[in-house]
Amino acid sequence: MKNILSKKWTRLILVILVCFLDIAFSAFYIYWMKNRHIAIPVSEASGNMGEIFIQNIISVGFPIILLIGMYCILKKKFSKELYLRIETKRQKIYIILLSAVLVGILSVLLIIKTDRITVIYALFYYVFIIAFWEEIVIRGICVYFVKGYSTIFRFLIPNIAFAFMHIFSYSSWGALSTEYVMNFVTNDVLGLVFAGCIFQLLKEKTGTIWIPVLVHGILDYTSVFAF
Repeated sequence: MKNILSKKWTRLILVILVCFLDIAFSAFYIYWMKNRHIAIPVSEASGNMGEIFIQNIISVGFPIILLIGMYCILKKKFSKELYLRIETKRQKIYIILLSAVLVGILSVLLIIKTDRITVIYALFYYVFIIAFWEEIVIRGICVYFVKGYSTIFRFLIPNIAFAFMHIFSYSSWGALSTEYVMNFVTNDVLGLVFAGCIFQLLKEKTGTIWIPVLVHGILDYTSVFAF
């Protein structure tokens, strides 16, 4: 396995394959849930806690298996290579400040929203189910696969894949018409690539993946204001 990972072209294929399998697994599962009319949106978490929790955990089944596989491959280098360590005082300060922002948003939402259960569950959903696993898969594992590439390719390859992973979610997991795909490519891809590169820059500059996880989580969690 290590010899395979040493070849640059194979690493590129691995990035594409990982992203394809991740979104294919989620798309198949969510489409299946929607066709059976049992898919539960996060905005309706209240009263469906058990069902939606299981639904969300299953939806990240592939990333969980992938992370376990990476641990078996990297072993002692696992935390270092995926930037999971929190070692410096600066890292800890950033994490505390970003966590305080999340708590602040949560506090405001608990005041202005009547469905407090959904507000609390949404925090778990957007930070753990979305932000954590997207950062681990893209800015962690996929970036690890292309770490021998030039800076521009190391940033662009995983984050272009990251952008196209949103093609189903941006359509609310509905049918992908030619018109929708063209609109997605022309209006959404560039912004998603830019956001992904920012998340990756945060990871590399701070030395820990937890900073982009929290920033990503904060940005996504603000969508609860629209619930």
